[in-house]
Amino acid sequence: MEQSHGCSHYNAYHLFKNYSLIEMVIGKEDFTDPNKFDDIFALFIESDRFENNEIKKLFAKIIRQIRNKIAHGDFLGLQKKLEEYAAHFMKNYYFDYFEYSRENWIYLNICCELDRILADILWCLTSEDSQGRNRRITLI
Repeated sequence: MEQSHGCSHYNAYHLFKNYSLIEMVIGKEDFTDPNKFDDIFALFIESDRFENNEIKKLFAKIIRQIRNKIAHGDFLGLQKKLEEYAAHFMKNYYFDYFEYSRENWIYLNICCELDRILADILWCLTSEDSQGRNRRITLI
């Protein structure tokens, strides 16, 4: 049976998986302070939706907190963090409740952003500059 790669796969597992991949690629073990990792993670956020660096850092922080709530099975805390995310990043978003629940719309929004960010990070790591050299992410 062929598996669809539609919006129904944008869920807590997808968020957890992508965030973990981002941590692995950026090198989370190099940062003992989670806020330092948030700062580095924010450097890779290039969406037009984020006006300034402080908003990017807030995005990184909330996504990390959501991922931690998923990892620790804190369902009530997760719901609060998803709503916090929506309050900051989905202010004028139209939630079509006939298609998905509010929670699913929030996951969809987050997962699309993480997909884009992960793709940008991987592109940066694997693409070549004008002299044919592989680009490297310089974090420090």
